[in-house]
Amino acid sequence: MQLLSWPRPYEENPYLTRLTESLERRGVSSRSRRYLAELVLDRSSARWLHLHWPEWMLRDASRAKARARAVWFFSLLDAFALRGVKVAWTAHNLVGHDEPHPDLAIAFRQAFLRRCALVHGHFASAEASVRALGFRGDFVLAGHPHALDDYVATADRATIRARMGFAPDERVLVCFGAIESYKGFDRVAAAFARGCRGADRLVVAGRASDPRALAALVAARGGVEAIEIREGFLSRSETADLVLAADGMVLGYRQFFTSGTAMLALSHGTPLLGPPVHHLAEFEGRSFFFALDDPERLADAAASWRRAIDARGEAIREEARAHARGFTYDSIAAELVAAFGRSG
Repeated sequence: MQLLSWPRPYEENPYLTRLTESLERRGVSSRSRRYLAELVLDRSSARWLHLHWPEWMLRDASRAKARARAVWFFSLLDAFALRGVKVAWTAHNLVGHDEPHPDLAIAFRQAFLRRCALVHGHFASAEASVRALGFRGDFVLAGHPHALDDYVATADRATIRARMGFAPDERVLVCFGAIESYKGFDRVAAAFARGCRGADRLVVAGRASDPRALAALVAARGGVEAIEIREGFLSRSETADLVLAADGMVLGYRQFFTSGTAMLALSHGTPLLGPPVHHLAEFEGRSFFFALDDPERLADAAASWRRAIDARGEAIREEARAHARGFTYDSIAAELVAAFGRSG
């Protein structure tokens, strides 16, 4: 079986590389190019085009340019259809993050889903969400994989914590990822600054891809020394060290669908504090998940979290790791190959 895939794998995100490798182990060769238009000209026998994050092609600060991009994008998909190539999509996001034109983003996604024969979701309720936008094809469920093969810590947890200056009895919350508005880092910092019971330190770490989001975060921190901002790119080992050293990962999203950050945290045994919706809804009732409906209520959630980890922290961390290890790229590949076969 041959498969066309876009975008092509890139260094910053191991998802596409790992999935491609798992598909190849099942006899599926994946071909990709820098530009989607180049794949239209591919003359292989591939009958499927697998897309990830297509919103990259549809976004522009100008509404007119966004519409023009959409016309170009959908003309490419229609050209694939004329060749008998079906479209599959992994729904990492329901719509793009921080879309400049939310109404267009919804309209574009609806038009896109009408062209999809298959959608892969990482959690069960994703199916209802895409069908509500008009999807009528086949849905494949396969959970987001763990991160242990790609984010490897450099030492044991105690050593890393000492290296980072965390005291043995200090409780550290972390927000991690690109500093962008939808992540809600500013709201978490503001709630922490108002007096967060339970946590001793908040570390926000990631590259500031949105200067306005960084400015909002800095303003929210004020002069609170217990809030540390580590702006800049972290390597995979640096990321693994920080996540392993943390006592909890805070997900203060303004919007999200699937959270790769959540699986990164669980892979290293780090409990989660976040909104119990979409992907995170599946963690409700688990020892490693603490519901945080709104960052405004961080103090209460953190107090419950600290009581739990003080009582049985290592057991909670092991339960988190065990949960994460149950989700692999090989599982996704197996489900996708079976779905491609069923759908022709």
